[in-house]
Amino acid sequence: MISILTSPLFYLIPLGTTLCLLGGLVGRLSLSLVLANACCVGFVLLTILLQRAEALDMLRGSFQGICLLILVATVLGLLSLLRYKTKWNIVPPALLISFGTILIVYLYTYFALYHYPSGDLFQDVHSMKGAEELGRFGILSPHVTDSYIPIKQAISGILIRTFGFDPLVGFWALGPSTILFKLLVVFAASSIVPSLRHRAFVFVIVSAVLVNGEFSNGILCFFASLLLMTTTNKWMRHSIGTTGVKNSSLLLIALVGTEILVALQWTQLAQVYLLLVIAGASQIPFLHLSVEMSPPGGTVTIRKRLDPVLLLILLMTVAMPLMHRSSIILIPIAIGIGWALALSTPRLMRPAFITLGVALPLCSLVPVGVAVAEYLNISQFSNRYQPLFSWVALIVGSNGGDDFELGIGVRNAFLEFARTIGLNFSILLATTFLYATLSRSGRTLWQDQRFSVPWIIGWSLTLLILVGTPFAYRSSFYTVLLFAMSASIAMDRLWKSARAPLPLATILVVLSTGTYLLAAYTLSAYRPYLPFVWPITIMFSLLAVMVVCAFYCSRRMEHILLAALVMFALSLDRIGSKFISLPHSYGQPASQIQAIAHYTEDDLAVAQALRNITPDTAIVSDLHTMAIVRARTGMDGIVAFSNIDTLAEKSRTLLQQAINAAQTADKADYCEAVRQLINNGAAEYWYAIRKIGIIKSSNDKLSEIRTLFVFSPNTVDWADTRGAKRTSYFPNERPLLNQEIDSIRELGPIVANSSGKTIASLVTCPAVKELPEDPSLAPY
Repeated sequence: MISILTSPLFYLIPLGTTLCLLGGLVGRLSLSLVLANACCVGFVLLTILLQRAEALDMLRGSFQGICLLILVATVLGLLSLLRYKTKWNIVPPALLISFGTILIVYLYTYFALYHYPSGDLFQDVHSMKGAEELGRFGILSPHVTDSYIPIKQAISGILIRTFGFDPLVGFWALGPSTILFKLLVVFAASSIVPSLRHRAFVFVIVSAVLVNGEFSNGILCFFASLLLMTTTNKWMRHSIGTTGVKNSSLLLIALVGTEILVALQWTQLAQVYLLLVIAGASQIPFLHLSVEMSPPGGTVTIRKRLDPVLLLILLMTVAMPLMHRSSIILIPIAIGIGWALALSTPRLMRPAFITLGVALPLCSLVPVGVAVAEYLNISQFSNRYQPLFSWVALIVGSNGGDDFELGIGVRNAFLEFARTIGLNFSILLATTFLYATLSRSGRTLWQDQRFSVPWIIGWSLTLLILVGTPFAYRSSFYTVLLFAMSASIAMDRLWKSARAPLPLATILVVLSTGTYLLAAYTLSAYRPYLPFVWPITIMFSLLAVMVVCAFYCSRRMEHILLAALVMFALSLDRIGSKFISLPHSYGQPASQIQAIAHYTEDDLAVAQALRNITPDTAIVSDLHTMAIVRARTGMDGIVAFSNIDTLAEKSRTLLQQAINAAQTADKADYCEAVRQLINNGAAEYWYAIRKIGIIKSSNDKLSEIRTLFVFSPNTVDWADTRGAKRTSYFPNERPLLNQEIDSIRELGPIVANSSGKTIASLVTCPAVKELPEDPSLAPY
């Protein structure tokens, strides 16, 4: 219960601490914009603060005091909001539809696909491990997240140390707070739409597509980019009437160039100092002079502070590169879209809008055809041009040897884009396109730049994504925002021109729902996933009732039915796309499953029993089991790995050798493999034992190596894989054989056993011959 009650502090702590710096902006900008920006900046500042304290060896002894100081700053910052009064300019039905849609998707994800305590933690196992290590042992290891600052483990570590927060409960409990934070960002971003009615439409569509309970550095970076786009748009609209478009545009170009230079050249600490200076500038009451010439003479306007909107632009351009490397792509896109939507297009250009508005969607069908041809093995077009994109790896901080290939290719791009857009939203786009091109009243939409400009920018970005540009699919959410802006203008006319809009719209949603169900029950790939289709079946039944009501309802009921239809249609997009992507995301399980999870409750029980083991003990097991044990105990594995099953080949071979030796009770071979793994990697392990004082200098040696060998049927399956073959994402839940348990017992005493399905043995090996001088440089 304490974890559920304290989960909102995950967002309130960074928000409150940053409001101590940005308090000068409160009352000068919209509350949603200030709160959302403060929260994003707070995540970065607090994380870097704790990293700096770790580098100075302050966390082990002073982490409790640091947490108390942070909580005091949080309270002071939140109290500054008491003097702020604001009006929420949004239509109440839009809020209800958005909340209803997101609630349905949240319940489906966390209580239909996942069943507590089993869920798809995926890469969260790393942040949970880092959080437990920080909260329990006062160690913020730089080797847990590698290239990303450890935002989630830093904030969760504060909650663990202060309140006894449980990250596994938090995986479910943080969802509502994450949803509120994302809704706040979307609400702020929807302010670029001037009309209140159209803003409500955009808010509903975008929140339904973007808002869920997931949180990561990449997700935070994207939502920060939405704030950057919003502030850029506001500043440009203001600049058009003052300093002029040319000067403002040149400044934005300079910002993008400076951001790239800062991201590539400056250290994280230097960027944080710059962030603090910019944030502190909101409090400095120095004078800013601007001169405006107007007949018959000049007038001098004196401002007491910096332009608050420009200050927010500076904050985001510095903060985003610290969050995630995708900022290199997102910052130019965010600033470019915000800039373009603020401009007034000349009338001479508007005839060209019709040509572009029709040609770009048709051109986007070409890469879709290529993706289908690749899926049917008709051609492999991507293999011909894929090497040309390898240079982009240098820009995004990747390389051709890691997961770079996952971000390129037309097939990957199409799948990610389709999952983002959804079937019902695609039907809405197709209807808008046909209406704007085939009907007389629809063709007048091209003269309205509120429709044509977002439409053209959205399809230009779509084409860039679908041709397979590396990692461009990460910006596909922007297309939803742009298309929603265009659709909000078209829907008024389209709805009025349709003779029976409500019955027709209801029938279309029913047909799309039937498509999901038809695929689920006819395609063999979905047979193991049929336990997760029942919510779609229930919604299909409710929609069937709505069809009847739509034909015979009174006008008084039309608005209620329309709101329910919008909520169901958007929910089905999210639920249906999740369900349809299950075989692509997780492959084919060996048998029917009841929850999407890569671990069992027996794994969790053993991990919980191991929490009393000292942190100088290294975990040896298959990667799936090792991941969940690390996540629940905060202890280190014998190898470092990314995702859940991405490991260097040399380390994979040695780890399989150790597991196979353990199965035959060959302790000598087991310890030899462990020694080689220790000497050829284990950066997290070396870092931890140095921090807790087991090793005080590079000349010291370990007297022995304590290992926890955790064994389950997954461990057997994983040790038998060779080459490119991988084990199933889902766990093997068969009981262990008696001879398997006896072999493990010969290695060392069994310290945890859950139903004979997962066991753990404490195995002590002789000392390591040599210590790596710099474990962060050791290969793994």
